[in-house]
Amino acid sequence: MKKHVIILPALLVSAFAYSQVGINTPDPKADLDIVGNTLGLKSSANSGSWDNIWLQVDSRKAAVNASGAEDGLQFNVGSNNKGTYGDDQTLKTVATMTHNGNLGIGTTTPQNRIDLGSDAPGATNNPAGKKLAVYNTSTASSFYGLGVSSYTLQIHAGSPADGEPGMVLTQSGNVGIGAPSPSSSAILELASTNKGFLPPRMTTAQRDAVNPKPAGLMIYNTTVNIMQYWNGSSWINYQ
Repeated sequence: MKKHVIILPALLVSAFAYSQVGINTPDPKADLDIVGNTLGLKSSANSGSWDNIWLQVDSRKAAVNASGAEDGLQFNVGSNNKGTYGDDQTLKTVATMTHNGNLGIGTTTPQNRIDLGSDAPGATNNPAGKKLAVYNTSTASSFYGLGVSSYTLQIHAGSPADGEPGMVLTQSGNVGIGAPSPSSSAILELASTNKGFLPPRMTTAQRDAVNPKPAGLMIYNTTVNIMQYWNGSSWINYQ
């Protein structure tokens, strides 16, 4: 009889250990299945109870809510193979959402609606400078998007991981196409060994219809097959 008494609790404990737990449901479908609208966690029952986070669902939406989060709602990720729940583990904050609606990726103090961090490498081909991708391959061999380097905005269209941008805009307003480091004395620098500069092409009638015509405006006249520019009062042929 004593043996049976010992075995019965053991069986009950074993069954409970491997069962699913349901709250407000007799038929749980997960390890922990809660039927309701709110699941919350708070740091204190009394003073400080406003420091809390809760999940909320209704028939139209689901929400993650964080209150008292002066430093934001953070997402921390690690590739640890030891420890549990942060104990003896290394986690990196990969994203932060602040109470004023800013989202930081790579920064815990976002200053804009979407902030990708303040790190800007010096070299224009540094992979760390490739910030915002609209497309890339799984091997990072064809980056389409925006990047940054020191005081420079980069535009990429199919760059490899360590590739130069196809176009840049510097803090001083210099634009480089095929020139990742445009000369500071050139508002526009074009660089190529197998392509030329192709200006707008138009007939004389089309040219004369252009309005306004600021001095220095340049076109290629297909009626007479010559480059021309407007000097402020008339069209001048390039000789």
